[in-house]
Amino acid sequence: MTKVWPTTILIVLLFNLTPRFLGSVASTFASELPAYVQTWVASPLDDIFMNTTKPAGATDELVIDMARNEYESIQLAIRTPYLLDDVDVQVAAIPGDHAPVVTARRIAQVYCSSGSDSPGIINHWRANHTQVVPGWFPEIYLNNGFLDVLHEDTSVAYVIEAKTSKVTAPGTYTTTVSLYTIQGVRTFPLTINVYNVTLPDPAESAFIYACHTSTTLFSMNTAIYGLSVSTYSDNYWLLMANYAKAMARQRQNAVYVPVFDLLMSDMTIDAEGAYHFTFGNFDRYINTYLDNGSFRVLETDDVVQKNWYFGYDGDDPSLWPPKNDWGFPIGPLVTKRYVKSGDTISSAWVYASSQEGLYHLEQMLTQLYAHLVQKGWDTIWLQHVVDEVLSNEQVNEAKTLYSYVQGLMPTCRTIDAITMLNASFGAEMDIQVPRIDVFDGRKSLYDFLNLHTDIEVWSYTCVVPQYDYMQRLGDYPLLSTRILGWYAFKNKLTGYLHWAWNRWHYAAQYNPAGDMSNSMAPMDPWLVYPNPAAFSVYDGTRATAVRDGFEDYELLVKLSAVNPALAQQLANQAVTNGTTFQRNPNQILAWRKQMLQAAAIALDDEPPSAPANLLATIISTNTIHVTWDAATDNVGVAGYRIYRNGSQQPIAATTTTSYTDLGAYFGAAYTYTVAAYDYDGNESVPSEPSEALAMIIADFDYDGDVDLEDFGFLQRCYSAGPVSGDCRRADINGDGFVNQADFALFALCLGGDSVPVEPACGNIGG
Repeated sequence: MTKVWPTTILIVLLFNLTPRFLGSVASTFASELPAYVQTWVASPLDDIFMNTTKPAGATDELVIDMARNEYESIQLAIRTPYLLDDVDVQVAAIPGDHAPVVTARRIAQVYCSSGSDSPGIINHWRANHTQVVPGWFPEIYLNNGFLDVLHEDTSVAYVIEAKTSKVTAPGTYTTTVSLYTIQGVRTFPLTINVYNVTLPDPAESAFIYACHTSTTLFSMNTAIYGLSVSTYSDNYWLLMANYAKAMARQRQNAVYVPVFDLLMSDMTIDAEGAYHFTFGNFDRYINTYLDNGSFRVLETDDVVQKNWYFGYDGDDPSLWPPKNDWGFPIGPLVTKRYVKSGDTISSAWVYASSQEGLYHLEQMLTQLYAHLVQKGWDTIWLQHVVDEVLSNEQVNEAKTLYSYVQGLMPTCRTIDAITMLNASFGAEMDIQVPRIDVFDGRKSLYDFLNLHTDIEVWSYTCVVPQYDYMQRLGDYPLLSTRILGWYAFKNKLTGYLHWAWNRWHYAAQYNPAGDMSNSMAPMDPWLVYPNPAAFSVYDGTRATAVRDGFEDYELLVKLSAVNPALAQQLANQAVTNGTTFQRNPNQILAWRKQMLQAAAIALDDEPPSAPANLLATIISTNTIHVTWDAATDNVGVAGYRIYRNGSQQPIAATTTTSYTDLGAYFGAAYTYTVAAYDYDGNESVPSEPSEALAMIIADFDYDGDVDLEDFGFLQRCYSAGPVSGDCRRADINGDGFVNQADFALFALCLGGDSVPVEPACGNIGG
């Protein structure tokens, strides 16, 4: 018997259904979506504004061409002359192990009340970029794409994004994308062509994408954004972990480390004014990012700054710090030193090159460097000194300070942004980052430094340059953002730097999702938006465009391995300089498909060569450093696996040619081998083994015996507090303190005057 539902009961049931379930009801019972609803496919570089209409010749054909181990996307645009209710877009999962994973997310519009201060943009960009300021711009990828109502004569876009892994099989995959509404359903076939080209993980890339995260509570403005965290609480570490995951999605492989604040959170200052750091929050911060992201370098805040603050007298302008015509400081540089006030630690400005300033830098950076060496982080540490010097006086002072910092941290690298066209730096700045207009203006100089010296050259943008320049500003076309990767490849740059990823406090009314304008340029201070419900961030159109541009860079590198002439030809066709470049998105995407086809190779079953010249060296009581020569491969070496004492399971993997084993135990012998692997998972035969004996380093005076003189040194360093300075050598067990545990280890080695050191109680040279 057929049951007939009373009308009132049916109405109550429908009103109590969730919108998403209501959409599924529509998908089950509704008819085909009416023809008056326009749908079309747009490229990932097309801005779909609320007033965008369906272009002539647009189709519903969804096709994504991509490499392995990358993200790539396409857009589905919807426009209706009448209201549409309960709009949602869903993608059917592709079956099979390691098949592409496809998601659909709605692109939310953000209002902008004022635009970039660049009349040239209107002349050259607005012809095909129809939205003007004030207006609404497509910006945020919402994880939940459901839309209650799509109003009449309004357009909305959904990003259809595919993700492949390194082991996704090349070939063609098909699925469906369905648009659900109360008024009906429309289904589209989706084709994904995966080429046999594998991009490296961000941590394996030769290119560094550094975009500074803001992790202070002021910058996160928790009261407004709903990110209910206090510094170093459990929720703070959850937020940092989720930041790292979001950065990995966007190919950011540089961890921004707010050194000054992290060190201040775990330090004491003794009666003589000496600093003592315990590095607890510092280590947890770095490990949280390393464990949850895909990072290659650690990048710091500047230890020296331009003088905006020190010496200011509000009543007498003649005593203000000297500034240029634009109001930027051009006088002597300053630094913040740590100050003890009762039981608390604060900071105070001093001149950087003064005795007090240099003493502060020496104390902080010497201890920091020793800790980095102990953790094995020194060779991936990029030390900013002073950002964007603005006068010849500052250039000269900065050169001296760079050299000073290099002396304190010899295996770290110095790095900074260069905004002066006539500023020239040498080997004191290891990584030089000119703004793109400065690079263009002095291309011959930077080409020489990049190609004929050990200096690396990156590029950066920051509010400026504007006008016709490529930029990642919110009211610029997305192509202007994506082309940055092509610019980097053409000019053989090895990195891109930007000052801001989530500095939302610069937004109008502190609300980036409410008005993206700010005092500098629309959305330059951020690429992502707060997502307090998930203790994370929302991705968006510009974050994706930057990532896609650097994936294009990686693809050009891959093409260079098989056809270098074609790779350079395409880069040259795409970019002449920072203002002259291909502005047709379809042409850029056509060249990208050509790169995929040309770079694709037959499946690789050839393993890399075995690493050679393996050497294991004891560097402290429980630390052994292992180095080897790079392996070779017919396509490319993806990384190295380190094995210890014959185990079949590696103790670690790395993309570099060295590894520091912090888990050695004194008196034990360790034998290491290393195997190389490629992007198709082929692993080389292991290297020849190398053995090291983990020794107790107790011969502190390096005279060949362990006697009372060494014991005296140990006694002088005994302290209940954290170890520092030369007494770090007395911390035999490496726990950060000189205590009874170290005396017990020392006793195992005490032999007396002129008694040769036992094999397990050596020194590492004096």
